[in-house]
Parts: sequence; C-alpha cells; structure tokens
Amino acid sequence: ADGGARVVGGGARAGGGTAGGRSAADGERGGSVRWGEVDEGGRVRCWGGAGRGRGGVGGLAEEVLQAGVVGCGGAGFPARGKLARPAAWFIVNGAECEPLLRTDRHIMANHAAALVGTVEAIAGHLGAERFGIALKSAYEREWEALGREVKAAGSRMELFPLDNFYPAGDEQTMVQQITGLTVPPAGIPLDIGVVV
Repeated sequence: ADGGARVVGGGARAGGGTAGGRSAADGERGGSVRWGEVDEGGRVRCWGGAGRGRGGVGGLAEEVLQAGVVGCGGAGFPARGKLARPAAWFIVNGAECEPLLRTDRHIMANHAAALVGTVEAIAGHLGAERFGIALKSAYEREWEALGREVKAAGSRMELFPLDNFYPAGDEQTMVQQITGLTVPPAGIPLDIGVVV
C-alpha cells in the first residue's frame, strides 16, 4: 500500500465523506450529524475541538448521548465518555480481533473516504495531535484503500501497522505499541490522553 509505506500521512486538510453538505457519518442513510458536515469538495468541516468551535469538546459527546450511541467493546465503556474531554491521541482499532468477523475490513476497504473524513473530524473535535487507524499488516486491500484516500485528502491521518495474530487489537497493548505510553493498572487509555 502506498509504495510499501506502512505509516501514511500528509497535509492538514480533512477529506473524504460524502458530497453535497451531508455529514461524514451519514453513510448511505441520509440524515444529518451536525458535527462533521462535508462540503461539495468532499472536505469535512468539523466545528468541535478542544475549546474551539460550537460546543467545544462536550458538543459531540452530547450529540452521541442524545443519539443513543454506546460502545461495542466487551468492556461496554460508553462512547460519549471517550469524547467528553480533549486527548492527545485518537486511535481507531481496525484489527478485527475476532477471526470470523470482517465488518471493520469491509468498511476500511469499501468506505475509506468516509472513514478518513470521519476520523479527521473526530480527531479535530478531540484536539488530537496524532490520530489514525490501527490495522493488521496483512490487510493489503484495506491498506491500499485507506492509503489512497489519505493521500487524496491530504490528511494528517496515520495508519498504524499491527502484527497478524490473534488477539491483535488488545486495547492496552495497542496503545503501548503505537504511542509508547502505558495505561496504568486498572486504568483506561483516556487516563493517559488516548482515545481508542
């Protein structure tokens, strides 16, 4: 992917999503998500951020609460809690930990532009200095699709390589491998400024 590069990034412009003023999170549903509108050029405009824009960091967290979005992980940590305060890092876990699941891979390969735009928007909301998607090195099609969209968007988003083993994608191990930071005992990544 991207000439053999395994970590990609670029300029500062957000990109991806769907055109016509719809939100980056709309997908095929239609509807509206106010925090990440996409302009006619396919750029995501994010008004959230650490102390910036309408509503600051709490704005998106409140939107998530009102929409009834909850976490999907085994710990059941509420999604809104991850968005309620600034973070230095934002990492999307695309490791597809369960051997028979392929939903993350499907989204990364087939909806890469929307995913890049959405990650940019959420990172902007959090005020994250570093952000990206962690995925297994063996996911060649996904690396190619995401790398292409990151480059096309001029995004600062990075792709973080993970080894191809089960259970790659363990949150605390992944945070340490990518950031070099260690989640404290009985802690969560947010305790060290990381949202996963």
